[in-house]
Amino acid sequence: MFVFIDILRAAAFLAVLVFHFAAERGMRGAPIDYSMTYGQFSVPAVAVALFFILSGFGLMLGAKKKERFSVKEFYSRRFLRIMIPYYLVSAVYLIFLFIRAGGYPFDHSVPAWRMVFLIPGMSSYLSYHGFPCIDMGIGEWFLGALVLMYLVFPLLKICLDRWNHVFFISFAVLYLVWVFVYPFHMPEYTGFSVKLFVFLFGMWAAKNFSTMKPWAAFPAAAVLVLSFLPLDLPVKIEYWITADAICIFSILFVAEPALSKMPQRIRRFLRHFGNLEYALFLVHHIVINEMGAMLFFSADPSSKKRMLLLAFLVVLIMTGAAFLVNAVSDRLIGLIRRKRKAEPCP
Repeated sequence: MFVFIDILRAAAFLAVLVFHFAAERGMRGAPIDYSMTYGQFSVPAVAVALFFILSGFGLMLGAKKKERFSVKEFYSRRFLRIMIPYYLVSAVYLIFLFIRAGGYPFDHSVPAWRMVFLIPGMSSYLSYHGFPCIDMGIGEWFLGALVLMYLVFPLLKICLDRWNHVFFISFAVLYLVWVFVYPFHMPEYTGFSVKLFVFLFGMWAAKNFSTMKPWAAFPAAAVLVLSFLPLDLPVKIEYWITADAICIFSILFVAEPALSKMPQRIRRFLRHFGNLEYALFLVHHIVINEMGAMLFFSADPSSKKRMLLLAFLVVLIMTGAAFLVNAVSDRLIGLIRRKRKAEPCP
C-alpha cells in the first residue's frame, strides 16, 4: 500500500478536526478565526476534496487487484464497511439524545417520517442542501455525498475501463462548465455533482499512475504557492479547491519512493490511524459538540487553559470511542459474513 495515502489521510483528518474544534469554540464566543483560509487556499475544503480523491483511488486500486469485478460484492462490502459503523454510532447517539431530552429530541417542525433518511446516511446531506431532515450530524454532508459516489462507482469504472482518458477529459470539461454555471444556492464544494469529479480523478489516477515523473511536482507546487497569495483573481473558489487537492496528491505521489523509506514504526502508526480514521470521522463531531457544551467549557470559551483541556479530552474520548466502534463493527461484520457463507445456495 502507498505510504503517501496514509499520510494524506492523517493530514486531512487532522485539518478537519482542528477546523471543527475551532468552529465550535468560535461559535461559543472564543476570539478564534476558524475560516482556515489563506489567500485562495481553504484548508478544510481541500482536506475534504482529498478524502474524496483518496476514496476513489483506494476503491479503484482494490478493483484492479480482482480478476473479476462483481458489482454485488462491491456493494455488499462497501455497505458493511461504511454503514455498520454508522448505524452503531447513530443508534447509541439516538438513545443518548432521547434519554437526555426525556422524549422526542428533534425539531417538531421537521416531519418525523423524514427520520427514514437516517437509514441511507443521507440526512445531513439533504438537510444541508435545503431539505430539512431528522439530523444528528453524524457524517455530516460528506457521508451522504460519499454514499452517492459509491453507488455510481461501478458505472464510472465501466466508463474508465472502456474509454479511459477520453472519458476523464470529457468529464473534466463537464465539471468546469458545471461549476461555472452552478445554479444552486448551496456552496459548490458540498455538492455531489461537483465533488464527483475529484472522486473520479482518484479512480483515474489509480488506473493510470504507476509512477510519476519528479518534474510533475514543480507545476503542482507553483499552483499551491499561487493559491496562497492574497490575490483577487476572478476564479471560483471551487476551482482552487480542486486544483489544490490534486496538486497535493500529485506532489506526495511523486514523493512516494522517499516516503516509503520512512521508519517502520511511523508507517505502522500511520497504518493503524488509517484503519481508525472512518470511526474517528463518525464520532469526532459528536464528541466536540457534546464536550464543548459542558458548562465548564462553555462558560468561559476564551480561556486557553480550558481550551487545551477540552482539546485533550476530545482527542482522548474520541480515540477511545473510535476503537470501540471499530471493535464492535468488526465483530458484527464478521458475524454477518459467516452467516452468509453458512447459508445454503438456492
